[in-house]
Amino acid sequence: MAERRPQDEILEHGPALYFAYGPDQVLDYVSAQAPHFFDCTPEEAEVAWSVFLTEHPGNAKGLERRARAMATGERQPPFELELRSRGGRRLWVEVHETPVLREGRLVSMVGSLTDVTQRKRREEQRTRFEDQFRQAQKMEAVGRLAGGVAHDFNNLLGVILGYAEMLRPSMLPGGREARRLGEIAQAAQRAAGLTKQLLALSRRQVLDPQVVDLSTVAREMEPQLRGLLGEDVRLELRSAPELWAVMADRSQLQHVLMDLANNARDAMPEGGVLAIELVNVTVGEGVAATPTVLAAGRYVRVTVSDSGRGMDPSTRAHLFEPFFTTKPKGEGSGLSLAMAYGIVRQSGGTIDVLSTPGHGSTFTLYLPAAEDAARARAALPVSGRGRGTLLLVEDEEMLRRLTREVLEAQGYTVLEASGGSDALNLLAEQDGPPDLLLTDVVMPGLNGPQLAQQIRRQLPHLPVLFMTGYTDEVLTQDGAVEGAPALLKKPFTPEALLRAVDEALWRRK
Repeated sequence: MAERRPQDEILEHGPALYFAYGPDQVLDYVSAQAPHFFDCTPEEAEVAWSVFLTEHPGNAKGLERRARAMATGERQPPFELELRSRGGRRLWVEVHETPVLREGRLVSMVGSLTDVTQRKRREEQRTRFEDQFRQAQKMEAVGRLAGGVAHDFNNLLGVILGYAEMLRPSMLPGGREARRLGEIAQAAQRAAGLTKQLLALSRRQVLDPQVVDLSTVAREMEPQLRGLLGEDVRLELRSAPELWAVMADRSQLQHVLMDLANNARDAMPEGGVLAIELVNVTVGEGVAATPTVLAAGRYVRVTVSDSGRGMDPSTRAHLFEPFFTTKPKGEGSGLSLAMAYGIVRQSGGTIDVLSTPGHGSTFTLYLPAAEDAARARAALPVSGRGRGTLLLVEDEEMLRRLTREVLEAQGYTVLEASGGSDALNLLAEQDGPPDLLLTDVVMPGLNGPQLAQQIRRQLPHLPVLFMTGYTDEVLTQDGAVEGAPALLKKPFTPEALLRAVDEALWRRK
């Protein structure tokens, strides 16, 4: 019996697989590690290399180096390939190979394979996280810009709507002037809808969160969804029994579902299937339920899957960006999915998409479950309108002038300031405290919450009503506002302003 050499032990028990193949690229030698790499014996692996190659686009670079080595006889740097074993298992390997020449002619390629699947998966996961982080940064930057534009636009719309409403009683009902004024108000309301879109994608929209049963919402929307999808698309709606409630804005969640359904319909021009599934999931500490790591807790997972055309990686990478659309010019604003992203994120959840060309798309939403059912808010009685002194703080002059005019017309005494510092100086000159602080949220210098914090050091029970077109972290940072702040959403009508002031004054009692 021949003595075994060290190289025999390496070929039989080493971690790498060794191989050799000729110019025809048919393997004529495979070492004993074939079962680990190919799920077959070495003899069964002696076939053409292409049998084990997948269609992964990452293989192109390695195959190019292999072709260059065979054509020139020059050894190339190591490269990576994705292989598919006989059993269908996919694995990544690092390939080291050397051309063997005789009399200047290629006679063989010899080399080794090392399994790098785990390393490759870690790299891909890290790349996914880095891409998501960059996307989040980009969305945040766009959101700040959109939020700033919407804030200023809401102030102007408030002036337009306010004066239009004040002029209405002086118009002859049904007359030409009244109709024209109605057109002005209607156009302003439509413009306010556009600011809501900007605020939704910036995640600064003033939402109306409440306890929502998503299964009920989905069932109620089913006729609308079927009408939107048309006869060629079959809708499958599945909901787990005893689905947990979520705390979110009901109308905005309806918009999200409609936008996703509309997107799916466009991806299935020849018909197909749209499946919406709602289930309860519990996420543990550090568990990645999606490529985005969620905080531990209970979630309702909403999966919206279509059998449409799917998307390539480039499209997926830009899908939630504002104004990105694959539709022809003039047929899409590119805001719908950006709004959906903003609404879900502002509701404390996440949204992600998986898609492959030719194999449809799956949008997955995770919304945190509501811990307790909200009690219905009792209707607030109206206080004696027109009694009291109000400290009005607003940096937009036209809106401040309109607001003062509306309040004084109802009998209120209004102290007017253009900013936080002016308000503090004005307050110091008064003999007595005001009955209400009515202030904008975002202002140069002292913002609204900071102003409220300073005033409440001297007047701890003074009620505060914030005017805002969007929410921001300034409402709660540094303890500026305790509890749920009273908010008047911009743009507002005179009646909405008076009602909000009434409620804020009633709360004091």
